[in-house]
Amino acid sequence: MRFGAFLSCVALAATRAVAAPPMELQPSDPWVLDYGEDSCRLLRNFGEGKSKATIAFEKSSPRSAMSLLVLGSAVNVDDDSRDVSGEFRPLERATFKNGTAVKSVATHHDAILWQHVSLIDPALFPEVTERKDPNSHDEVAQVRKRDAILQNFLVRAAQIQSIVITPKHGRAIELKTGTMGEALKMMDQCTRDELAAWGIDPKIDDKIVTPARPIDMLSWFTADDYPGDAARKGIESQLQFRVNVDASGRVTNCRIITAVQAPEINDRICAIIRARARFKPAELADGTKVPDYFGNTIVFRMSQ
Repeated sequence: MRFGAFLSCVALAATRAVAAPPMELQPSDPWVLDYGEDSCRLLRNFGEGKSKATIAFEKSSPRSAMSLLVLGSAVNVDDDSRDVSGEFRPLERATFKNGTAVKSVATHHDAILWQHVSLIDPALFPEVTERKDPNSHDEVAQVRKRDAILQNFLVRAAQIQSIVITPKHGRAIELKTGTMGEALKMMDQCTRDELAAWGIDPKIDDKIVTPARPIDMLSWFTADDYPGDAARKGIESQLQFRVNVDASGRVTNCRIITAVQAPEINDRICAIIRARARFKPAELADGTKVPDYFGNTIVFRMSQ
């Protein structure tokens, strides 16, 4: 009797777990490409009335990861949700996970952020992963296959018809984007234009087969390097930075590209990077060393 009752409960729970179909939102505006100082953003609005959503793709350079932010009145997630998923339809192997629920400062609407989304087919290019060691063979392999990777990216972008966002709790939404081939092609060109603004020749960058690689990056900072005032206030920071690296492996320019609560941190961190950071310079196929750029994230946390 107990076994039968248990099976009945399982069947009932499974029936209740059937999700409602996604809420479909049609585009209400064309794509907008924003050329920022540190990154390129591709934005579009969907829906109307009380069911609206905005999507924003962001990418800082041709070799950087692409992030995705979805926000608006149609986005409803729990504050503690940490595993929102999505997919580009009808592509195969084009899901993205680990979305984090956040709040929009401007509108106070729910929002979901993915730090890394990719259209690249992982079955063809397994070296394209979410997080890479800058010294790894996968990083070098990705640079050497950049033309094939870009072609795969653009072909798959042209096949997209919608983006489905599935929160941990609540109803999924389907953003009817239609083909994204031209929009993402423009975004790729924007990232190439960004290089020129940073002092990197895009034509030379295209020929790099081994990118600039940091030497012993963990030794660049110590606990004493964090500004004393920020430490006393208990301010923790996660800082994204970008540097220019010359043909000898020395840093020629540094920029913090993440807003932080304590502005004095930026100058101090960049001063340390300029003084201590060393790189193996980027190389062309014939071994010629050339200028390049490098970006990464530094995390300062208060110990317990």
